[in-house]
Amino acid sequence: MGRKLHIGGQVKAAGWEVLDANPGAIVDHVANANTMDPVWTALVGPSCFACNAASTAFDGSSIYGVATPGGTAFSLDRSTGATQWLSPVGDGTHYQSTSTADGVAWTVDGASNLDGFDAASGAPLVHRPLSADAGAPVTNLTSSGVAIAEHQLSVHTLIA
Repeated sequence: MGRKLHIGGQVKAAGWEVLDANPGAIVDHVANANTMDPVWTALVGPSCFACNAASTAFDGSSIYGVATPGGTAFSLDRSTGATQWLSPVGDGTHYQSTSTADGVAWTVDGASNLDGFDAASGAPLVHRPLSADAGAPVTNLTSSGVAIAEHQLSVHTLIA
């Protein structure tokens, strides 16, 4: 029988191993899926217990995400973990996932703005208040993110 792996957490169940990929500092870990041997580790920001609960995105060549505190969008090389670019978002904490499509890395910031970054350079392309499309003030302090399908973005938020 193969290995049984529980992603995240601290408590082991009988016969299971635990992979806690973010136990403390803001570190991305990449492991070989066959052996679970480490491939690389990249420190992308300072340690913060209540920060960095958001998912990263992968486009086939790079990994994209946002590190907080400080709110910095980043791109990491898939093979080495080397930082390819950094771009300010300005969040104190960031729970919203990152998505990528057609050369743009997308996220929603804590101030309820849709943010788009050029995936190659990190240059900001879009900074649009979600309230402009909702027609009312909105709030987005939870983990909603950007869904992408058929060349369209879908962003869910709450009317304030």
